[in-house]
Amino acid sequence: MTCQRESSRRPSGGSLLALSRAVLLTVILLTGLSLSPSHASAKSYSMPSTSIVADVGVDGTLSVTESRRFDFFGEYHYVYWDIPTTGVAGAPTDVVVDSLMSKAVAGVGVSVYSRSDQPDTPGTYTVSTVTKDSGTTVTRITAYFDAYGSSDVVFMLGYSVDGMVTAWADTGELYWKFVSDGWGVASRDVTCVVNLPVPDGADTTAGETIRAWGHGPLDGGVSLDGGVSLDGGTITFTVPEVGTSEYAEARVLFPVSWLTGLTPNSTPHRDDAISEEKTWASEANVRRVGRIVVQCAIILALVASMAVYLWRWLVRGRDAKPAFSERYLRDVPTNDSPFVLANVWKHGGAGGSAMSAELMHLTDLGMITVEKGSVEREARLGGVRSHDTYLLAIKQGTKCLNLVGDLAPSLDAADRRTMRYLFSEVMPLLPEAKTADGRNAIALWDVRRLGRTRRSHKDDGNREMYRMATRSWSKFVRDLAVARGYVEKVDLSKPQFLTGAMSCVSLVLADWLSLSDVLIAVLLVIMILAFYLPDEVYRRTEKGAEVGAKLAALRRWLTDFTRLGEAVPTDVILWDRLLVAATYLGVSKKVIAQLKEAAPEVLEDPELYVYGGWYRAGRGFGCAADAVSGTSFSGGSFSSSSGAGGGFSGGGGGGGGGGGGGGAG
Repeated sequence: MTCQRESSRRPSGGSLLALSRAVLLTVILLTGLSLSPSHASAKSYSMPSTSIVADVGVDGTLSVTESRRFDFFGEYHYVYWDIPTTGVAGAPTDVVVDSLMSKAVAGVGVSVYSRSDQPDTPGTYTVSTVTKDSGTTVTRITAYFDAYGSSDVVFMLGYSVDGMVTAWADTGELYWKFVSDGWGVASRDVTCVVNLPVPDGADTTAGETIRAWGHGPLDGGVSLDGGVSLDGGTITFTVPEVGTSEYAEARVLFPVSWLTGLTPNSTPHRDDAISEEKTWASEANVRRVGRIVVQCAIILALVASMAVYLWRWLVRGRDAKPAFSERYLRDVPTNDSPFVLANVWKHGGAGGSAMSAELMHLTDLGMITVEKGSVEREARLGGVRSHDTYLLAIKQGTKCLNLVGDLAPSLDAADRRTMRYLFSEVMPLLPEAKTADGRNAIALWDVRRLGRTRRSHKDDGNREMYRMATRSWSKFVRDLAVARGYVEKVDLSKPQFLTGAMSCVSLVLADWLSLSDVLIAVLLVIMILAFYLPDEVYRRTEKGAEVGAKLAALRRWLTDFTRLGEAVPTDVILWDRLLVAATYLGVSKKVIAQLKEAAPEVLEDPELYVYGGWYRAGRGFGCAADAVSGTSFSGGSFSSSSGAGGGFSGGGGGGGGGGGGGGAG
């Protein structure tokens, strides 16, 4: 009696965990793109270092030499600087370009640019007045060149600008944005050295005669190098990175008597400036502490969640201790289906060899047959091609797949579910195949092809249904091992998701938190690990640990039985069971090799169907067991406030000039 084919149905639903993983993967991709802008487009540039030296003249003129490195990827023909035409408190400024040169990082020699009124000529630069979208008027200095592919160039711009230094009644003040917002990409590794016009023999005590503050990113720093010397007082500002919407600003107070070329105004300013800086420094320190607290909280939370994950995995996921301690066992420990026992052996993760064992078991029960055959299928380049393969079919006379009545008691639940999976769910998805006596069959060649299909025209839908059916069947058998008390699930999804989510949020807020590159790299690794680590594991219960220990003892016996000095069993029925067990224990070929030497008559016995039907290879064929393992039947696993140096504050913004922004194109 033939079995009626059932339609394959798509399992319903997704899970919150699956949705969370999808969101996590999206964040990983977006984070990767944001951290690697050079991979987001075919053309990009970066500015890995900027060095600025500014000399303050006695007349308040600021003479600036800026060396800015550009690393280009792609085709570029110009770079430009935008310098605002207003200084402190809106005072007009006059920008005079003194020189513009460039030097290839890997080359020798310096290219000197000449001023031109005509744009787009390599080796020249232009100076123009531009009104930006914000309404700000800037002096734009544009250098023209040709760069292709990957090239690293340092541009050296020398210019003078006034309006950045004020002579107050009681102090001289430099208030200047040495890197302004508006650059196309972040300015990294910024150093600015300010040289004051110190008269010979003048006192340059840091924090008293000279006070300096930095405004902008909170990870900036200020150091003062004073002393009585001919070179005078020098203030150095360092900033690891200035973002496109950030600025870095210098504010320096020094004796107004040093500005011999300026007439001081009548307004005192020193005390107000110091008070203002103290307020900003206090606010900056509060923000710094807040960021440090948040960073520490993130690190502690990540450590805690990872500890919970590892504890649940390594401690809660540890197998129970078995009472069985014998070294050898000479028979299968229970009458469960091979696939159930394989799940006990593999901790809920049985694979292709377990499917081979299950099919051997079903043939031994007389439920299915396996035979050599061939199928004709369309070739990729057209025409029809014949393929040798193995055919699985329901044995003639087997009742319908509902498996009720007198047939049901003879089959384990895993066996019944496997029969339904094969012949009601998988077979309808495959091209027709027939055995020699005309029975409908599953060709293993078709199963292998369906499992490997990628962007195939007509197989895409069938492949997805096949994968879902395989996962459903595999889950059923694993859950059966759980229901019978052999294994239990240890859920790791909550600490796994918490770890991944916190690392994602930290990476998204990396700029605000001022995270170091090392910490960002660690967070990225943790996030990826959280995505790929298992969200559940299966441990053996006391009952399962007992069976697992006995299976291990059986495996040892199967590999050692010819060396123990014992009589080799010749019972064919026993060897049918043992060869099935050897298959999911992964030692079948070694067992067969030993039997060929110690008891060849066992293998030649026609009643040993497991060997004859599954391990004896014919001409032009491998064995059927290897053919099954080669398919995808394996389961669904497919600022300081002293003014004597220290950190930057987040205040300020009142300084004039600066890079004013810029870019490349």
